[in-house]
Amino acid sequence: MVAQYKKILVIALFLAISWFIGFIFFNNYIFSQSMEANHNQTKENTNTIHNNYIESMFKEDESNFVPFKVYDANKEFDVRLIALYLPQYHQFKENNEWHGRGFTEWSNVAKAKPLFAGHYQPKLPIDVGFYDLSHPDIMYRQIELAKNYGISGFAFYYYWFSGKKLMEKPVYNYLNDKNLDFPFCIHWANESWSKKWDGGDNELLMKQDFSRKDFESFSKDLFEFFKDPRYIKINNRPLFIVYRPAIFDKELFVDFTKYLKEYTKSRGMPEPYIIATKQFAFFAEPKEWGLDAVMDFELNTIPNLIHKKINKINEKHEFNIYAWGEYIYKEKMQRKYTYKTFRTVFPRWDNSARKAYSGSLIFADSTPDVYGRWLNYAINETSKELSPDEQIVFINAWNEWGEGAMLEPDIKYGYAYLDTTRKVLEKTFIPNKNPYQKSGVAVLTGGRNRIAHAISLLNQGIGEHLLISGVKVGNNMKILEARDDVKIESIMPVELGYKAKDTKGNADEIKQWALKHKIEKIYVVSSFYHIPRVRLEVENVIKDKEIEYISTPSEAVSDKWWKNINSFKFLSMEYTKFLIVFVQYKVLGL
Repeated sequence: MVAQYKKILVIALFLAISWFIGFIFFNNYIFSQSMEANHNQTKENTNTIHNNYIESMFKEDESNFVPFKVYDANKEFDVRLIALYLPQYHQFKENNEWHGRGFTEWSNVAKAKPLFAGHYQPKLPIDVGFYDLSHPDIMYRQIELAKNYGISGFAFYYYWFSGKKLMEKPVYNYLNDKNLDFPFCIHWANESWSKKWDGGDNELLMKQDFSRKDFESFSKDLFEFFKDPRYIKINNRPLFIVYRPAIFDKELFVDFTKYLKEYTKSRGMPEPYIIATKQFAFFAEPKEWGLDAVMDFELNTIPNLIHKKINKINEKHEFNIYAWGEYIYKEKMQRKYTYKTFRTVFPRWDNSARKAYSGSLIFADSTPDVYGRWLNYAINETSKELSPDEQIVFINAWNEWGEGAMLEPDIKYGYAYLDTTRKVLEKTFIPNKNPYQKSGVAVLTGGRNRIAHAISLLNQGIGEHLLISGVKVGNNMKILEARDDVKIESIMPVELGYKAKDTKGNADEIKQWALKHKIEKIYVVSSFYHIPRVRLEVENVIKDKEIEYISTPSEAVSDKWWKNINSFKFLSMEYTKFLIVFVQYKVLGL
């Protein structure tokens, strides 16, 4: 009997010593995973997350070039595509005075230079060539191209300053030549003109001083366009677009919309359908401004863009460059709207031809495939959201060569952007293989720093979705936001998971969330002492995803645990839980 007790005692002592040795190794491991190492690793992910994209896209490669293809130009589609049209490509008095005789937009386009290695500049036209819009001849070819590839109409930028018009000749050439058989509408570019091309007040060239005395003359001017049989209508109402209503006093603008509608109705025509762009963070309720709707134009307010790392050729160049390909491939352009909104897509964007030294904006990795994915999404959502006659998607733009936003064929891609447009409409567009994994951040509740760190990752552009797993029933987003260390700034989806009661439950909840959003890579966030057990539970449940673990510190646990009885007890319990799970999965294979 004594021998048996001795045997039990020896076994118990062996287990205790083994437990303690393992406990020491466990603590050494978790504390060695310093937060600085995790921070550096996360920072590296942020900087290199888009480096796997096809870097050769800007190289001269004949496979990029798509030749002209004949389609059925008379075929109609349920969703109308209206391309914004710049009428700047001709000489006029003011431009000769401001920029030198002979200046047109082509002057900017032709002088553009690469700003960094691999930068596709200059972007030069083919087919339509360097045209002169003082004569309508080129418009016949533009219409032929637009019809062939499924564009439904042009929205002409119109520059009207209290009766003074700029660049109006091409628009009036179009109005007066009824053989130019293609729908059109007017987009009032109502901002002031400056030498920096930004509508600001620096180096002002033409100031917009619209006032009540202009109501009648401008309404009369617009009516000449509205009554043209080619004019684009929505629900039989002539479509009129305003670029920046908020540069006017709200009361003034609302009164103008009322006047314009009454003016049009009094002459036997339905009142105009007035929309404004959402440029410069115009997010107001449209009806409060006398508008029927708004249209996307959020170049400066697109959320969660990631800067692309490049090396400048000349440090004097000023520009912001974003990894646009990654943004689209990860479906970050997906969003819903509170007010009636027409979606707008741009084929590509790079206004360095105009503003290389004054803050240009470059959306890198823009390819026909990236554009096609975005356009396809916009068309599908428009079909679901808007009534049949309102199903319009705007394209920015047909010919903004100085902003690198054009559908017209160019020397590198040929007719690729036009061809992609038609394929999306025909529902024959086949996207290229996605070079990016869709990722998400899953954070386990329990430590004060965990949620704050996870939200910080999301706002850095790491992950398209965030799951907060193991939330106590009764807690909601407002309670989380009330904490000083939690700043929810991202508009990306943040979900609260209430089902998980333990770490295994967290793993099950993360799996279902990843399946729901088709997430391929998961960043799991938890406290540093919790990560070993989290790994066992998560990897036992999720076997087909790439998983990266990000640990957060805990002020409640001292790294001098052998001197702190509370830390010793806490870590002893955590290590014991880890051992139980380890034996369960790795030893017993349960």
